[in-house]
Amino acid sequence: MKAYYEPIEVEPDTGPPSILRWRCKTYQIRRLLDYWILQNRWWEKEEKRVYLLVETEPFTEQSRAKESPATMEIYRVGKDWKLARILD
Repeated sequence: MKAYYEPIEVEPDTGPPSILRWRCKTYQIRRLLDYWILQNRWWEKEEKRVYLLVETEPFTEQSRAKESPATMEIYRVGKDWKLARILD
C-alpha cells in the first residue's frame, strides 16, 4: 500500500463517482467496496471526510495493456476529492 494524498478529478460532480482522473490517467470505478466518514477534530469544526474504497480499471484500451485493475482509497472534503492510497 502506498499513500499519496493528491488531488483527483471525479465524474459526475454530484453523487457517487464513476470515473476518476489522476496524474493524466483516467480510471473507471467498477465497484464500491466500502465507505466511511471521518471527522477527527469535530471540536475544531474540522470538515467531514467521506472515504470510498473503490475497485478501478484503466479507462482506455491503450492503458489497459499497461496497467491492471487497482483498489484505491479516495476521499472528499467539501467539494474536493483526493486519492489517499492505492492498495496492493
